[in-house]
Amino acid sequence: MDGPVLNAPEFPDRRSDGRPLLFRIFFFAAFGFLLYQLLKIVAPFFNAILVAIVLAMVFYPLHVRFLRWFRNRTNLAAAVSVSSLFLMVVVPMVFFLLLFGKQAAALYPWAQEQVQAVRADPHNAIEDRLPAPLKKLWVRGQDLMDKAGTNTKDLVLNAVEKFGSNVSGFGASLLKNTLVFVIQTAIMVFTLFFLFRDGARVSRAIVELIPMEEVHKAHILTRLNETLTAVVRGMFIVASVQGLLAGVGYAVAGVRFSVVLGFATAFFALIPIIGATTVWLPVSLMLIAKGWVVPGVGLMIWGALVVSMVDNFLRPFIIGEQAKLPIALLFFGTLGGLQAYGPIGLIVGPLIVATVLAFAKIYGEQVAAAKKRAHGAA
Repeated sequence: MDGPVLNAPEFPDRRSDGRPLLFRIFFFAAFGFLLYQLLKIVAPFFNAILVAIVLAMVFYPLHVRFLRWFRNRTNLAAAVSVSSLFLMVVVPMVFFLLLFGKQAAALYPWAQEQVQAVRADPHNAIEDRLPAPLKKLWVRGQDLMDKAGTNTKDLVLNAVEKFGSNVSGFGASLLKNTLVFVIQTAIMVFTLFFLFRDGARVSRAIVELIPMEEVHKAHILTRLNETLTAVVRGMFIVASVQGLLAGVGYAVAGVRFSVVLGFATAFFALIPIIGATTVWLPVSLMLIAKGWVVPGVGLMIWGALVVSMVDNFLRPFIIGEQAKLPIALLFFGTLGGLQAYGPIGLIVGPLIVATVLAFAKIYGEQVAAAKKRAHGAA
C-alpha cells in the first residue's frame, strides 16, 4: 500500500521577486530622462509659458464668467478670455515698451552730461540749494556718510550715471530683440488659450498623480494660489500705480525720459524694503544739484507723500489677509528669485518661499501627530 503522497516543497521564484523592483527602477529612470528632455525642449519658451500660467491663474475667475455667458462652450470662452487679456495687458505693454526702448537708448548720454555738468562746478553743492528743513537732514546724513568714508555727492552722481548706463543698454537690447519679443508673445497667447480651455482638467490630473494626502495637497495648492494672487495683485498692481504716479511727477517736474524713469520706479517698487525711493530720490537730488530747486523739492515731496505712501493704502486693500509671508523671507525670496530667474523671478521667488513654508507646516503636523501617537501608546 502506497504511503501518503508528499508534495514537493514550493520555493519562491527569486527572479519574479526582483522584477517589480527592477521595473520600478527602469520606469522612473526612463521617466526622469524623458522629463529632462521635455524640459530641454520647452526651456527656450520657459518665460512665455510661465507668464501664461500666471495670467491664467490670476484671470481664471474672468474666464469662468465667460464660460457661463457662453454656456460652457470652452473654445469660444477661451478665445474671448485670451482676446480680452491681449487688449488689456499685451497691447498697452507693447506700446509702453516701445516708448521705453526709444527713451532708454538716449538716457545714458543725457545722464553722463548731467553728471559732468555738476562735477565741473566745484561750488555746486546740493545742500546750498535745499530749503532749511531738508538742508539740515541732508547735512546730517552727509556727516554720517563722511564718517563712513563715503562722499555722498559722488555716490549719488555715480548711481545716476550707472543707472543711465544700465537702462540705456537694456533699451537698446529691447529694440534689437523685437522679433524675439513678438515670438515669445505669440507663444504666451497660444499657451494661454489652451490653459483656459484645458487647464482645469489637466491640473486635476496632475494633482491626482502627487503621492500625498488630499488634505496636504489642498493646503499646498491653496497656499500657492493665495501667494500668487497676493504677489500679482499686491506687488504688480501697486508697483504699476507707483510707477504711473512717479512718471506723472517726473513729467510735471520737467524731467526728460519720464516714461523710462516711471518704468524704473515701478520695477524697484516690486522689491520689498528697497522700493520706489531708489529712483525718485536721486532724480530729485539731481534736479536740486542742477539748480532746479522748486521742481526738485516738489518731486521729493510728491515722492515721499504720494508715490511711496500709496503702497501703505493700496496693498492692504488689494491683498487683504492673503499670503502673509514674513517680510524678511519675502525680501530674500524676491531678490533671490530676481537674480536666479530674471524678471520672472519676482513671481517665482515668493512662490518658492510659500511652498517651502507649506511643506514645513505639513512636516510639523506630521511630527506633532507622531508624538501624539507615541504618548497615546505609552
